[in-house]
Amino acid sequence: SQTSISNFLSGVFLIVEKPFQVGDFVQINDTLGEVLSIDLLSVKIRTKDNIFVRIPNESLLKSQFENVTRFPIRRCDIKLHIGFNEDLQKRPFVGRAGKLLDECIKEINWKRADVFITNIVKRRPPDNRDPTEEEITAYKPYLARQIEIINPKVIATLGRFSMNYFLPLAKISRDHGKIFEFDGRIIFPLYHPAAALRATAVLNDLKADFKKLPAVAEGKFAENLPVTEQSATSSVLNKTADKPAQSKLF
Repeated sequence: SQTSISNFLSGVFLIVEKPFQVGDFVQINDTLGEVLSIDLLSVKIRTKDNIFVRIPNESLLKSQFENVTRFPIRRCDIKLHIGFNEDLQKRPFVGRAGKLLDECIKEINWKRADVFITNIVKRRPPDNRDPTEEEITAYKPYLARQIEIINPKVIATLGRFSMNYFLPLAKISRDHGKIFEFDGRIIFPLYHPAAALRATAVLNDLKADFKKLPAVAEGKFAENLPVTEQSATSSVLNKTADKPAQSKLF
């Protein structure tokens, strides 16, 4: 049947890519357990209550799961750029951080379809590490072409890596929620949603900065927006630039 074929193909992915192996502890939605076996159709785990559960491979790949044995840092790393779910689905921000991003967008009466969301690197680095300068440089033509095609008026960066791509001297703890100009565009640094999930203070800052975005996008820079110092790579916008209508971009 079609389901069996899908389970089989999912099983091939699990065996070849090895996101986990026998003996690892994995979190699958609300179920935490030890992996006892992996075959082409299903995965068998034993929960902490000594309950044996067999999960079809297709269902597993459609679920949110984490390998808490081999990749424990995935649960708390605030520097993550391409997450496991994002890499699997080939779409940015579809995990827990993505849900928070959707919530922030909704709170300012925007829709996700109103903005274009991308990453400075397009695939998740091995072992969940930070992207290297070489990797960022390798993907630079793709990002540059995306920006050229979309022609955004505002680029709201999420986290320090995307911020430093445009503003190498900026610091996220100091410069979030401030307005910069780079190559004729507004750069508006924001905390990464993954960081906000781990710290209430960061979450509050992220939501407060998000509320400024509509005014920033419309060129209505409120008087209470912080005044920042000019750096070697960017300058603060003190007035609205006279430009044609453009798209918004994260």
